[in-house]
Amino acid sequence: MFLSSNFPTTPGAYQTTCKGTCQNPDSDAFVSEINPTGSALLSSTYLGGSNYDVGQGIAVNASGNAYVVGSTQSTDFPTTTGAFQPVCTGNGLNAFVTELNPSFSALVYSACLGGGQGLGIALDGSGDTYVAGTAGAPFPTTPGAFSSSTGSAFVSEVNPTGSALVYSTLFGGSQCGLPWPNLASGLALDASNNIYIAGSTRCTDFPATPGAFSTTCNGCSQGNAFVSKFGAGDQVLPFSLNFGNQNVSVTSAPQTATLSNSGVSTLNISGFSIAGDNPADFAQTNTCGTTLASGAPCAISVTFTPSMAGARSSVLTISDDALNSPQTVILAGTGVPPTVTFSPSTLTFANQLVGTPSAAQSVTFTAGAGGPVAITAIAVSGDFSQTNNCGSSVAAVANCAVNVSFTPTATGARTGTLTITDDASGSPQTVSLSGTGIAPQVALSPTTLTFPAQFVGTTGLPANVTLTNNGDAPLSITSIQASAQFGATNGCTSSLAAGVNCTISVFFDPSSAGAQTGTLTITDNAPGSPQTVQLSGTGQDFQMSSSGSSQTVSAGQTANYSLAVAPEGGLSQTVNLTCSGAPSLSTCTLSPSSVTLNGTASTAVAVQVATTAPTLAPPWGRALPPDLTGLGRVFWLLALLGLASLGALAGAGRRRAACLLGACLLLVALWSACGGGAQVVHMPGTPAGTYTLDVKGTVTSTAPSATLTHDFKLTLTVD
Repeated sequence: MFLSSNFPTTPGAYQTTCKGTCQNPDSDAFVSEINPTGSALLSSTYLGGSNYDVGQGIAVNASGNAYVVGSTQSTDFPTTTGAFQPVCTGNGLNAFVTELNPSFSALVYSACLGGGQGLGIALDGSGDTYVAGTAGAPFPTTPGAFSSSTGSAFVSEVNPTGSALVYSTLFGGSQCGLPWPNLASGLALDASNNIYIAGSTRCTDFPATPGAFSTTCNGCSQGNAFVSKFGAGDQVLPFSLNFGNQNVSVTSAPQTATLSNSGVSTLNISGFSIAGDNPADFAQTNTCGTTLASGAPCAISVTFTPSMAGARSSVLTISDDALNSPQTVILAGTGVPPTVTFSPSTLTFANQLVGTPSAAQSVTFTAGAGGPVAITAIAVSGDFSQTNNCGSSVAAVANCAVNVSFTPTATGARTGTLTITDDASGSPQTVSLSGTGIAPQVALSPTTLTFPAQFVGTTGLPANVTLTNNGDAPLSITSIQASAQFGATNGCTSSLAAGVNCTISVFFDPSSAGAQTGTLTITDNAPGSPQTVQLSGTGQDFQMSSSGSSQTVSAGQTANYSLAVAPEGGLSQTVNLTCSGAPSLSTCTLSPSSVTLNGTASTAVAVQVATTAPTLAPPWGRALPPDLTGLGRVFWLLALLGLASLGALAGAGRRRAACLLGACLLLVALWSACGGGAQVVHMPGTPAGTYTLDVKGTVTSTAPSATLTHDFKLTLTVD
C-alpha cells in the first residue's frame, strides 16, 4: 500500500493518481517494475479505490503480465467485466486478485474473491492463479472442498480469465485464539501442481497428518507456524497413514483415509490396490463403491498386521477418472517382536577401591515366546565393563548372562548403564548400574618448604611435612624421595590407615651457592600420585681470589699479594683469616685479618711476607778480659766513632790525621790478634727456595652450629 499522493507512476499507466485521500487510513496499492540495475522505473501504477487498499503478493508469468493479490475495503475497487465477483461484498476487508498487462496500462482481469485478505499467490503452467490468505465471511468454496465451513485460512484456484473458481476451500481449526486464528501467508506449487501453504495458527485442533513432524500446537495462544500440502485434482487425505509400533502377527486398529470428489461430475472409481515393499502387511476396506457423486466423500479403512519385526511400508493406490488419478496414500508401520526381560533391572556394587576391579555381578537376559531375538550390541558406560555368553541371538524363551564388573576411576558415587541393542520391542534395553569408588586421599602440610640460608656443604635443621590420609581407604606408600640438594628422613610406614598422619623430615644440604630448588616426591596408591612438596633454599659460601698469586723476592725483601674475599648466596658474616706456610726467618701478615661481608660486594685483603737478608759479624768473646767480654759490642762502636772523628780532623792537618788513623787501625788489628783466633759470626737470612703459602678463611655460625672454611694458595719464591 502507499499513502503518498505523489507516488511515481509512468506515462500511460492504468492508474496515475491515488483515488483515495492517500492519507491514513485511506491508501492505494501500487505495482512497479524496476530495471535490473535498480536505476530506472520501467512501469508503475496505482491500484485501488477510494478507501483502504493494499497489495500483499505478486507473481509474473512468462509474458510479463503481473498478478497481484491483496485486500481492499473499497466498494469501487477496479474490477473487470465477467470477473468471478465484480463487486466486493464482504464485510470489511475483501481479498482480490488482479492481472495487469506487461506495461501496466490495462487490467487483463480483476476480481474480488470474498471476505478476508489475499496474502500469497502462485501461477501454474496453464494460466491458473492460486491464492492463499485468511478468510472472512462470506468466502466461497467449491464442491468437494477439503472444508467448506471450518477454518479461517483459504486456498483458491482461479481460472485464466478470472471468471470462475476452479477450486476453493477453507482449512484450519475451530478451537482457536484471536486474532487471526488461521493465517495462510505463503504459497508455492511443485511440478505436479501440488499446493504448499505456510502460515500461522492459534487453533489447538488444526489438522495435522499422522507421523508429521509435530502433530500438536505448542504455545497456541501465541501462534504456531504450519506447513500444509494439498494435492491437485480429487483429494484423498491424509496423504499417509503411520501405524507406529505393532506386535508381529497382531492386527492393528484401523486408520481411515477420505477420498473427496472435488469435481462437478460423478467420479468413476476403477479400483483400490496395495503395493510396495510389504503389501501383505496391510489391508483395506472402503465405502466408495465404483462411483462417487460430485462433492461427496467416502472412507477407506486400512489395517496393519506386520509379518516380522522392523519397519514395514507400502502404498495404497486409488484408480479413477479424476485429473490427478491415481491418488496414493503412503502406508507405514513397525513390526515389534515379543518383549525381552532382564533380571535384575538394576545392579548396585559395594564400595570399591579406585582403579581395582570388583567381583562380577550377573544380569539374566530372557527372550519372549514370540521368536528369537537378534542382538546387535551389548555395551556399558561409565566405570563398568562386561562379558557375556549371549552371542548374536537368543532363542525364544531362552536366556543368557551378562556379567558386569565395576572399576571406579574416581571416588564417590559412580553410575553407568548396561545397554543391549536388538530387534526386540523397546530396544535398546537398559540396566542401571551404580557403585561407590573409595580411595586414600593424600593431604600434605605444608605444600612448600623454604629453608633458611645454609652454608654450602653443611646440613641445616630439618623442616617437617605432615602427610595425612584423608581418604576412606588405606594408603600404600611406595617411596618418599627428595631431589638433589635436599634430603629426607621418613617417619611414615608403608601403609597408612584412613584418617592417620605421619611426619617426613626434610633437610637442606646445599652443594653449591645460590638459590636452590627441589622436590619432595611421595609415590603411593592415592589419586594424583605422585604427590609433591616444592623445596627451596639458598646455599651460602665465599670465595677468595687474587689477580697475582705468585711473587719472587730476594732475601730481605717483602712480597705483597692482594686477595679479594667475595660472598656467594648473600653471605653476610665475618670471615677470619690466617696465613701459614711462610719460610723460616720470614713473617706473613694479613691486613685486615678478618672481614665482614655484606652479602654482595667483595672485600680486599693485603698479604705481606717479610723475608730476612743474610749478614757477617766480627768476632768477640775472648777479645776482652773475662770480666769485660760483655763490652765487645761497645768497643766496636767506640772504634767506629774514633774513625769517624779522625776523618773529621783530616782537614786540620793531613799528616797529623793520617798518623792518628794509622795508630787506630794498628790498635784494632792488635785487638783482633789478642782474641786468640775466635770465629766470625755468619747470619744466613731467609733460605732461598719456592714456598706455598696457605691463606685460610673461616666462617662460623651458631644457629645452627656450622663452619665454612676455604684455603687459598699463594706461591713465594726467595732468591
